Amino acid sequence: MQIENLKFPIINWILTVLIGPLIWLTYEIMCNGEGVLNMLSIVIPSWIFGLFFSLPTLVIQVLTFLLLLKYMNSVYLIRLFYLLAGTVMIALTFWWIGGSLVIPLFVSYASAFLLTGILIKVR
Repeated sequence: MQIENLKFPIINWILTVLIGPLIWLTYEIMCNGEGVLNMLSIVIPSWIFGLFFSLPTLVIQVLTFLLLLKYMNSVYLIRLFYLLAGTVMIALTFWWIGGSLVIPLFVSYASAFLLTGILIKVR
């Protein structure tokens, strides 16, 4: 297995974990009137918990990506199925965690995942 094959899912994962909470915090500040300093104080804990809770998704995403590379030639289909599987995994992770913030956090993280997944070069 080449390390090059792992760049796409790992970079996508890192950017999702970093950008996802920022999207949610921006929404909370702009739409719900939350204080900026109050919301900024939870950025680092959000990143730490995001890294921890997303590790199973990362493993599944890497395996999914490697299988897609092995059996598909089209970069567009690889990206499509990878993003579909990842979005489902994000939904399952937030469903498992539960709570009142499931939907806004899912939308934030899924948006970050899809956006970065579309912008990053697959091969």
